[in-house]
Amino acid sequence: MQRYSPDGLLLYFPKKSFEKWFDLYGCINDSDKFTGSLESRDSLPYAEHIIQKRFRFIKRGVKERRQETVSRNPHTRIEGAEFVTVKK
Repeated sequence: MQRYSPDGLLLYFPKKSFEKWFDLYGCINDSDKFTGSLESRDSLPYAEHIIQKRFRFIKRGVKERRQETVSRNPHTRIEGAEFVTVKK
């Protein structure tokens, strides 16, 4: 449900979806100020590649671990990812 001022300004919009990644809730008052919130959704597939140590074709231990994180949202940039291993 949208409401307009006598000047034709949009005063209230409950939900506006720009894409499947964003939702916008809020209102614009008479002085063109926006009050509301922007919700962003994302999907982050994570893959870990483990490279084994080898000595004469015998695998012993882990030589290296590589982590790869990809964002499905085209508007997201991943600044960094942290991997934590807890051993008992």
